[in-house]
Amino acid sequence: MIILDKFIYSRRAGVIFAYIPKVACTNWKCILRYLDGHEDYLNAQLAHDRMRSGLDYLSTNPHGEILLRNPAIPKLTCVRNPFSRILSAYLNKVKPFAFDNATADRDPYFFMVFQKINSFRQLSYPRITQVTFTCFLNWIEFSGDPLTLNEHWIPQTNILGRGEVCFEYIGRLENIHEDAKMLLSRMGCDIPFPSQAAVSFPPTNADTLVKYHYTPYDYDAVRRIYADDFSILKYDPFLI
Repeated sequence: MIILDKFIYSRRAGVIFAYIPKVACTNWKCILRYLDGHEDYLNAQLAHDRMRSGLDYLSTNPHGEILLRNPAIPKLTCVRNPFSRILSAYLNKVKPFAFDNATADRDPYFFMVFQKINSFRQLSYPRITQVTFTCFLNWIEFSGDPLTLNEHWIPQTNILGRGEVCFEYIGRLENIHEDAKMLLSRMGCDIPFPSQAAVSFPPTNADTLVKYHYTPYDYDAVRRIYADDFSILKYDPFLI
């Protein structure tokens, strides 16, 4: 099943881009807004506002399925190593409530998610005193909670259609400096890929923090949870 609400059609550029949360999705949405002529394209708040962004999501386009199946329209995307992507999701969406004294004011939705994870911890792992990264992974793998299907930690292959979509080019966040150039070229974009500072979205630096946050158990859990991402997207599950 293809998650159409992650596919954006740029009529001016003549391309479809599938964005993946925690894979510079803010930056890519800003680029797509630039391509469609929005002068305030670096406004990250607008970029994420489906009602006001001006972006054409295939899920709300009456011809979305037809556009996606049209071989003449290039399909592009950017993916990320599962080890760093899921850690980035934890550091950005869960850890602030667990360890940084963040309250519901920070983000009511993810505060609610944190409370669900914390309830799971209390019932299933009472000896763990806080929602650690390991606890978060256990919740994703074993709780059965519908919130485990949130876009920030659902497998990337689920978003991209598990091979049902023929992508012209798949960039990798680990090689963003070179791969962004390739993607932007295919979009006909005449500006460089925006920095995190430009879109006012601070990075979690998860790529450099993996070795500090992971236990051997965590590595095995991520290999199980994201087995298809490692296989289909050709990431080495033992290259740490």
